[in-house]
This record gives sequence, C-alpha cells and structure tokens, in this order.
Amino acid sequence: MCSAAILSGCGGRSGTSSPGTQFGHATASGKHAEAQAVGRTDPFDTLAIGVAAAPNQQVNGSWSIACRVGGGGMAEHDGDTFAGKTPLTVQMRPVTTDFESTCTAVVSATLARSGRLTLQLLGS
Repeated sequence: MCSAAILSGCGGRSGTSSPGTQFGHATASGKHAEAQAVGRTDPFDTLAIGVAAAPNQQVNGSWSIACRVGGGGMAEHDGDTFAGKTPLTVQMRPVTTDFESTCTAVVSATLARSGRLTLQLLGS
C-alpha cells in the first residue's frame, strides 16, 4: 500500500511531491463508487492523480494519456493501473511528441466498499 507521503516503489508512482494545479475533477458516491476525470495535459510537465475517499479505503484504477496531431491522428499514448488505500497520489508519465499535438488524460477509479470517491488531475 502507498500513501500520499510515500510514493516510490508503487507501480506508476514516483518519489516526487504531487503537482498543484487542478485540470480535471470527478466525484462519485455509493456502493463501489466509480468516478472518471478527464483533462488536457498540454500545459504541464509533471502530472499526478489525487485520490481521496470517505471513509478511507482500498481503491483500484487506471489512467491513460492520448496525444493527437492536428487532423485527429494518434501521435503518442501511455497508461497504467494503480491500487492502494486512500488518500493516495499517483504519478502519471507525461507523454511527449515530436509533433504539435493535443494531449488528454483520462483517469478512472473504483472504491472497494461504499463511500464517496474524489479524483483530481493535477499538473505543474
């Protein structure tokens, strides 16, 4: 299990602190609540997902970043899965391209039990 303070060594995470500008947000509540947040990653060099739940509990999720060039063709993409006990911060690998492109991140997560789930896409 990983916490927001100890991020290294936990699939898709790194030891850096989480970025601070929110560029996507989603909440959901109920039994096995599932939320999905979407946002453009273009202005950021460092990307992370803030995952919180009330009450704190196990969460499973995935993230992906897709970059498209002007006409809509796929330039690059990346993604990964994550799991842990909330609150947790998951680092995303920024996608870079050799072409001018528009990149979008999508993150989905599901709670193990009933509760309220909050996802934040964060960048700096």
